Amino acid sequence: MFDDLLVRLTPHLQKKDTHFRKSIPPGLKLSVFLCHLATGATSAELSYNFRVGKETIQKFVPGDFEARRNLPYCLGAYDGKHFHLQKPNKSGSLYFNYKQFFSVVLMALVDSKYQFMWIDVSGVGHQSDAQIYNNTPYTVPLRGRTYIMKPSGRCNMDQQQKIFNWLSRARRVVENAFGILAL
Repeated sequence: MFDDLLVRLTPHLQKKDTHFRKSIPPGLKLSVFLCHLATGATSAELSYNFRVGKETIQKFVPGDFEARRNLPYCLGAYDGKHFHLQKPNKSGSLYFNYKQFFSVVLMALVDSKYQFMWIDVSGVGHQSDAQIYNNTPYTVPLRGRTYIMKPSGRCNMDQQQKIFNWLSRARRVVENAFGILAL
């Protein structure tokens, strides 16, 4: 399984060697990252175990959500935002959303510093966030699994749902990023 994952990710992880330094092999980057996910090891621990600089590890192992938001194992916050547009010709109700206006949907994955790591603007107004998420090519490994946190409804929540909603506060990060984008 590791080898299959490495083959798929190598084009994204591979960097070029320079005259000043050799790049870190993709297999080592993936090993460090998976070790972080499996154990929750800090950058300092990973640096010691893998003999890679702490600052270098922080470039490819996101640990900011734990430090900034007290959310371990969180890699990013994902949400969608409707952007107004004039009704396109011959579109019918395709772009008409539940908020009663025509829109396109911007889906985004944001890090803890409000930086957009990934965006998708292929959604049309009538689609829900879940429909857009399920149609993106990056979600294939996650389909059918419950790795995405979704807050519970506001009424009649039990203690477990209240705790879960508190944990899903990472969503505020992406909502704030949309607010910054709108300025």
